[in-house]
Amino acid sequence: MIYILAKTSESYWKLMTRRRHQAIQETNIENQQFHSLIDNLSSENENLRVITNYCDYLQKILEILTSESDCLLEETNTVENPIG
Repeated sequence: MIYILAKTSESYWKLMTRRRHQAIQETNIENQQFHSLIDNLSSENENLRVITNYCDYLQKILEILTSESDCLLEETNTVENPIG
């Protein structure tokens, strides 16, 4: 068997280096965009968490007021209609 050693030209390696360098730059840009997006989403998530906590607080107050209102209505109905 005869083995032929092919010598790769220097221009080939320069071209490959340029392509790899360009791919790395594009990947770095994409990573920076993802980091920015993650930061924005984290901030939005925190804002939504605060709003959710406030809504939970308001819901509890509404439940308490509704419960108290129901109790007052029951008391009023009992006083007006002692038979019930």
